Amino acid sequence: MNKIHKNNPDTLMYQDYTEGKKHLTFWEEDCEFSTAKEWFNHTVAYKKYLRKYISENDYKSVLDCGAGIGTEYIGLLEDKVKVEYTGIDITPKFVQHMKENGIDAYCCSLENLPFLDNSYDAVICYGVMNHQKDFRNAIYELVRVSNKEVIISFWKEFYENMPVEYSGDFNTKKEGDGIIVERHDKFIYNHFSKVEMEKFLKDQGYNYMFEKIHDYMILFIKKMK
Repeated sequence: MNKIHKNNPDTLMYQDYTEGKKHLTFWEEDCEFSTAKEWFNHTVAYKKYLRKYISENDYKSVLDCGAGIGTEYIGLLEDKVKVEYTGIDITPKFVQHMKENGIDAYCCSLENLPFLDNSYDAVICYGVMNHQKDFRNAIYELVRVSNKEVIISFWKEFYENMPVEYSGDFNTKKEGDGIIVERHDKFIYNHFSKVEMEKFLKDQGYNYMFEKIHDYMILFIKKMK
């Protein structure tokens, strides 16, 4: 079944999803493939755990949001998890790399996914949410296109768990519901408020659970029919 609701998905590659969002331009303009391979490492323990989880739940399709260069696809192959895999990323050169390696991939934003409702059994988003300035639209879209479950990993502490007078080595400021750290103007990470995130999840009526897995906080959202 065709899951794309855009008339011509090839045009997705030529849209600038970072317009007005300089904090997302690092990946296309400055990130080398060697760095991407290291940062998107598919062998980390929590990812192996979640691949087993996907297999045990007999999920047949996976949408990987913020797939980078497709390392999780390699992990699924290596762990012999048989799923229909699609990767999306905001970075054209990463998407082109996936396509050249035979991976079903699209260039698009987390906040505006070009897929029909309930398209993928599992929608995964590993290490990406903390680079967003807000989580609401992204989570809403991930849930919309999922058929059974959304799995999101966070690699930064929630705001409430941080020291009261946190400063760190970079420019740090309170913005919105959390603390944004600017390594430079093209690269940020966000310590979200867990209180505000849970309020959003409850307001949306989502069936969710947070669980610490191998030092990473994982958010599971079960899709209710």
